[in-house]
Amino acid sequence: MDPTMLTIIAGVCLSVAVVLLVLAIRLPDKTEGQQVLATIAESTGLPLAGEHEPGLKERVGDPLLAIILRLGKALTPATRLEKLEVRLDRAGYPAGWDINRLLAAKTLCMLVGLAFGFFVASVVNPGFGFFLMIFAGGLGFYAPDYWLTKTAESRTAQMRKALADTVDMLNLTLAAGISFDSALRLIATNTTGPLAEEFSRVVQEIAIGKSRSEALQDLGTRTTDEDLSRFCKTCVQAERRGTPFGEILAIQSTELRIKRRQDAEERAQKVPVKILFPMMVFVLPTLMLVVLGPAVAKIMESLGSM
Repeated sequence: MDPTMLTIIAGVCLSVAVVLLVLAIRLPDKTEGQQVLATIAESTGLPLAGEHEPGLKERVGDPLLAIILRLGKALTPATRLEKLEVRLDRAGYPAGWDINRLLAAKTLCMLVGLAFGFFVASVVNPGFGFFLMIFAGGLGFYAPDYWLTKTAESRTAQMRKALADTVDMLNLTLAAGISFDSALRLIATNTTGPLAEEFSRVVQEIAIGKSRSEALQDLGTRTTDEDLSRFCKTCVQAERRGTPFGEILAIQSTELRIKRRQDAEERAQKVPVKILFPMMVFVLPTLMLVVLGPAVAKIMESLGSM
């Protein structure tokens, strides 16, 4: 086939993949005017005129998204789907992402990678482009997994950082005579961040009928932070043994602050090792040039005059 024709086909494939990505993820369900009309119809109880007519997303985006989603599920084993669900849970379902949207993003990134490799194969080298197409497709398929893992790690780090202060606030709230469930509700309502979201989930699970021990055990299982998991286990054991929560929280707060200070000291000790390579690559050559540059220039000038 003519290389020019291959280039055109590759460009069309890449354009279609980008259009699919926009239609599947960025396209809104309704326009602003349709949303206003839907709100008015919902408040008045009257049917919305033209509601039976599907929009562009329903006519084009949803069928394409369904095909992409089926392809993503076919490429992902069942055990992998369960692990992705766990990762999404640990990441706090960022920006409303669910398993279907994640699979669609993985498939779309894979298609974009394949189109890019096919474009390189048609322009540069077919052999190199074939391997690049496989590599780019695989990289695109697993790129959302890497993003999800980093999001979960960042969320866990934020919870670890806020845990000691949150335990202090719980301890002060209990000392004021408020129950443990009410203290959790106050923390979840008046604070922000991933830890407040997790405590809010615990309060909601208790409200729908789950016991406090089960809700805290689920929180300890859900998180990958050892400190938070230990805190949940300690609270469960204190409830079973009848130990006052105030004493347990005071001990936990002291231990968490000591551990946080030790972690800070450990990170500070790693700094000289981490900056050694940048100093050798960027700082030391510049310093040698500034110090030895004039001497070298003098030597070269003397040799030239001789």
